[in-house]
Amino acid sequence: MRTRHQELELVSPEGFIELANTRNILSPSTTKRQLFKFPMIFLTSFLAFIAVVLAQGDPSINTPSSLVQCQPAQLTWNASNTLVYISIIPGGNASAPALMDLGRQSGTSTTWNVNITGGTSITFRIVDTLGVNAYSAPVTIQSSSNSSCIHK
Repeated sequence: MRTRHQELELVSPEGFIELANTRNILSPSTTKRQLFKFPMIFLTSFLAFIAVVLAQGDPSINTPSSLVQCQPAQLTWNASNTLVYISIIPGGNASAPALMDLGRQSGTSTTWNVNITGGTSITFRIVDTLGVNAYSAPVTIQSSSNSSCIHK
């Protein structure tokens, strides 16, 4: 008597065909739909899963831990469409017009000289070539004694 936990045996292609014929798996009454039902369901589910995984956080832009007025800051992001547009908006206000446009970027990082006044809360917006938007968390720019770069 066979149980659900029987051992699997490796079978040669010829052995598989013989086994299939004895169990009527490959009989003329077996339709292609029946043969491929499980694999197509599996493939469809797998592709849907991959699409969901890739869609999560694509694109995404990382929130810098600290931004200091008139000091360079490294901005990093992830995007499957490597050409992106980055802008700076008022902190947490996705519908606001941009305070600054950093323009078209390729790759996954850029250096920005923080030329916005300290004390200002900002959010970075990234848009890929498909028009998908993503936002960083709001971050407040720290003040410094150097103000030579402001609005330049």
